[in-house]
Amino acid sequence: MAPTIKAGEQVTIDYLAYSIAGPHRWEVVALQPPIPSSPSNIVVLKRVIALPLERISLTASGIVVNGNMLGMPTELSNVVYCSPGKLTATQGGSLVTFPYTVPPKHYFVVGDNWTNSHDSRHYGAVSATNILGRVKNK
Repeated sequence: MAPTIKAGEQVTIDYLAYSIAGPHRWEVVALQPPIPSSPSNIVVLKRVIALPLERISLTASGIVVNGNMLGMPTELSNVVYCSPGKLTATQGGSLVTFPYTVPPKHYFVVGDNWTNSHDSRHYGAVSATNILGRVKNK
């Protein structure tokens, strides 16, 4: 999650944050990746960029959700968007096909280090049941 959360930096996870309602766009969440081969005790931090039933495209010019270009919030000025076309073959690997419709009760998440993050671009949207809580910087 660098540059937002640096390696070794401590964070707090609010495990009750989503007991009533799901995550909001731009929030950082702690989750168990939906990768069959990953150990069940692995927890990663990712940022929510698309909500259930939204249609997302990652284009050369930015993030498009339901036909509207999303602007990054000012507090994320340190995060640099990287379109799928600019990823090298090793960075890109196998990506989901865009436009992508987020299934019900799922969230599209990415790491803030767009060029080095294994996230929804690779494994698709994450089920709400995989999301453990909201991350708070200390």
